Amino acid sequence: MATKDEITSKINSKIVKDGNIRAVDTNEILRDILDFSNTGITQNTTNINNIEQRVIVLENKPETDDYKPFSFWDENPIADNNGLSQLWYSFKGISKESVNFTFKFVLLKPDSKKGKEYNYKLNDKIVKELKSILIGKDDNLTFIVPGCYNDFYSNHVCLNISLIEDTLKFRFSDNNFNDNNFDNGFNIFTSIHFHCPPFNLDRK
Repeated sequence: MATKDEITSKINSKIVKDGNIRAVDTNEILRDILDFSNTGITQNTTNINNIEQRVIVLENKPETDDYKPFSFWDENPIADNNGLSQLWYSFKGISKESVNFTFKFVLLKPDSKKGKEYNYKLNDKIVKELKSILIGKDDNLTFIVPGCYNDFYSNHVCLNISLIEDTLKFRFSDNNFNDNNFDNGFNIFTSIHFHCPPFNLDRK
């Protein structure tokens, strides 16, 4: 497959002002462009649509500390360590910079004794990338997200997300929604984006 630079060189040399380009040359250039822009490029099991990222993959450019994209997702959910909930997830971002986290949380079996905390073990590759972004020892990010009960909107809930070792922790506030709605069928489906710069949080 021709690279971007090779295609550009052919265009500049064959398609010129007052030129007389042959049909065979036009056909070759158009086929190269089609091959270059063809879909089906995958990275970490995810199809790549972003043109800049696809150029990096197609031209085998080396990854750098300034630009190292990653993408992890699974069509099937993972369960928390108590089997009370399921989580579908997708992490897509740039190492050491930021990440988009799309997820669906579904409550299966509420347990008042265990509270509203759910822990999900992640694989090592995901943990490595998230830790390059969540650089602090006690990074706890809090979001207001829409909650649904079965298929009906319930209300907004306060969700705290943190990464402790290899475990992604979801913690819900006890004060911002009715326990009657926090039952089998309660779910959240949303997407959040975050980065975490090295704030000096110890400064008074």
